[in-house]
Amino acid sequence: IYYETSQSVLFTSDSQILIDNVKKKLGANDILVTIPGEITHTDSCTKQNESPYELHKKTFIDLFLLSDSANLYQICDEHIYKSGFSILAAKISGKEVQFI
Repeated sequence: IYYETSQSVLFTSDSQILIDNVKKKLGANDILVTIPGEITHTDSCTKQNESPYELHKKTFIDLFLLSDSANLYQICDEHIYKSGFSILAAKISGKEVQFI
């Protein structure tokens, strides 16, 4: 599916496989934006010789960029569970999440 838009779409996930598949399906374009870095979960323990900030930096960047987005959407299906991540981003900014 491809939609013409003058805006970018920030796509976040805790699955690098899902991010890679979405990027592959959309091809090279300027619409889809992902934040580079290693995906971690907030309940992950600190890696040896790495500060908690460095370990979770990408997670917080994703969260705060999502919270500043014009619209928030969450995709749910039998393979993607309903996450609280976009809901938290919406609460930070006082926005609503649309579930699709």
